[in-house]
Amino acid sequence: MSFTKFIDPYIDWSLELAAVAPQHGRPVSTHAPVYLEGRQDKINDAFVAAGALVFLGPQNPHSDQSATRLMRDGLVAQASGPEEPNAISDYYYMPLSDLAKLGVRTKTHRFVKAVGAPLYLDPNSAGPVSPVWDLGVSKPASLGPIVAVIDEGIAYLNERFQKVSSAPAAPAVTTRIMGLWQQSMKVGADLSQPEPVVTSGRVLTASDIEADIAQLPSMTEQELYRLRNDEIFFDHAHRSTEQGFSHGTAILDLAAGADPVGTEDQADILAVQLPPDALEDTSGAHVQAYLLMGLDWLLSVARDQQRAIVVNVSLGFPTGNKGGSGFLEQQVRSRIAAHNAAMDQDQAGQVVFAYGNSFLDRLAAQIDYRVAGFSEKVSWTVQPDDPTASFLHIHVPNQDADDINELIGVTIRSPDGTAFAIAPRRAGYSDLILDGGLVGRAYQDRLEDLPRLVIALAPSYGPDGAGLIAPFGDWSVEVTSRLARKTQVVLQVQRDDTAAGFAQGGRQSYLDHPNAYFLEPETQDYLLPFGQPGITRFGTNSAMMTHVGDACFLAGGLRPMMHASGAFEPSFESAGSDDWSSRETDAGPTHSVQSEDSIHNGGVVAAGSFSGTTVLVDGTSVATAKLTRELSGYGPRMTPVLGLEASSRLGQTVLAGAGGARPRHPEN
Repeated sequence: MSFTKFIDPYIDWSLELAAVAPQHGRPVSTHAPVYLEGRQDKINDAFVAAGALVFLGPQNPHSDQSATRLMRDGLVAQASGPEEPNAISDYYYMPLSDLAKLGVRTKTHRFVKAVGAPLYLDPNSAGPVSPVWDLGVSKPASLGPIVAVIDEGIAYLNERFQKVSSAPAAPAVTTRIMGLWQQSMKVGADLSQPEPVVTSGRVLTASDIEADIAQLPSMTEQELYRLRNDEIFFDHAHRSTEQGFSHGTAILDLAAGADPVGTEDQADILAVQLPPDALEDTSGAHVQAYLLMGLDWLLSVARDQQRAIVVNVSLGFPTGNKGGSGFLEQQVRSRIAAHNAAMDQDQAGQVVFAYGNSFLDRLAAQIDYRVAGFSEKVSWTVQPDDPTASFLHIHVPNQDADDINELIGVTIRSPDGTAFAIAPRRAGYSDLILDGGLVGRAYQDRLEDLPRLVIALAPSYGPDGAGLIAPFGDWSVEVTSRLARKTQVVLQVQRDDTAAGFAQGGRQSYLDHPNAYFLEPETQDYLLPFGQPGITRFGTNSAMMTHVGDACFLAGGLRPMMHASGAFEPSFESAGSDDWSSRETDAGPTHSVQSEDSIHNGGVVAAGSFSGTTVLVDGTSVATAKLTRELSGYGPRMTPVLGLEASSRLGQTVLAGAGGARPRHPEN
């Protein structure tokens, strides 16, 4: 059995699958955005030793830090230093071949903090581009804060984001969107400058959007979106704005949408549309770098405008150690704190994250051991016809070790009974081979200061049988404790089913156990987990943000109770924390916000992609958007619900009411 180094399990396995997958006309990815952090001289030394090249970083003229340069073979990358003059902390574009070289050298791992979805960058073609950090057109300041969202599919022509002047003779239609960064795998590059610039997608200014609005009498919104999407997306990319439902549009409507001729105060808007290719990989591994780029841009614009800003992130993934020291949430908290210090206001920048919708999804299991030597089995069910990878994360909360193999032993059995002893070395992996073919890989690395195992399986289906294929069915996972004391082991499936609105693709793998089939009183089905060991509904909160700060919030969902007027409870899917996954100070989300109109009418009404259309949306994404509106101060306001005790699923602040949601149509 061979052991090989790597940077991140999710990134490594996705690159392995991509290397053998049929392209079907897609351009072959050449580079990936990589977030690097550390001393410039040490990074240079480590990368030169590995034979790797860091290629072209975006410029950030709004950085509060002095700029430094990372140079190799005459190419220059622009970055901002974190604390010391000889340090860098920023994004770079790296050839995928060089990224693989870094994986086999342990000394380079500590510098690579995140890797975005691979993209196509032709270094031989140069074209003028505008740095994404430049908004271009300054919007007149209003009294209230900017409302911002980072999401997918922002239908910027929707009338809910417009304002019509009250002049009776010739009312003018203007957009309330100050700027929209449409990120894309189709990058622009200007290599002719001493400091080359690379941009992902483009930034639309208010003038750009209003020029498109002016074309609406002769073209439909869908036709305009198709033309604009052709300019920044490859043919294979998912294009939410050309469809009736786009998640980002619905969320932006709940956070800042309004009747364009209404009298209600209307917020100025900023938005970041994440690359659809990054969201298709719903493990979350590829989206973090783009999300952080987007947050940097939003905060830089707010500083330029000297405006307060509330940022909505209705995204998440369920699996992680959830100890508060994950890369993304550390960076988000650090950036918000630095922004507020620069603005000299504690709440100049605020960010709201979704708490998660995985309470019912059978993605988590816990095993409590009393003494060493005991074993317990959990089934990991991989569904047929799943064209996406499946991931299982195993860790031991509150138990550090140099090697997780000192804490537990793990054996998995494929559906045909083939056994694999899962014992990869530290910072290494071992391959899972069936019938001479690679079907999976077991990794050990550290996440948030604790060792973890990640078991990755290939898709159970490939078009024309191409690519790596793993057998579907029940994979038995047996975990044995090696500690002579009380030990808790947590198993989590990283989400891989298809994101809302995307073409059907992934089918969620899930965990199973005999203790998972007790009667659920409300639904009257036999899917209630009961007792340990086995499936759990706690510790299911999102791993994207766990330990919040004064200006960072977590929104859980709330619904009216069935037989008690004016009473509320957590919405059925809203996640719950456990002792190991709770916030530093309290369990549960910071806020619980009404995300259901009633127990019989799930979800709320929000804008569809096209003006005048509506969709029903639910979950903690809704709660997040409504909390964003509440924090920004734009109406209609919600009502605090008093007398409810905070818990692992219920926030200390509970808010009920329609907020930004609209009344239902009679047929709904």
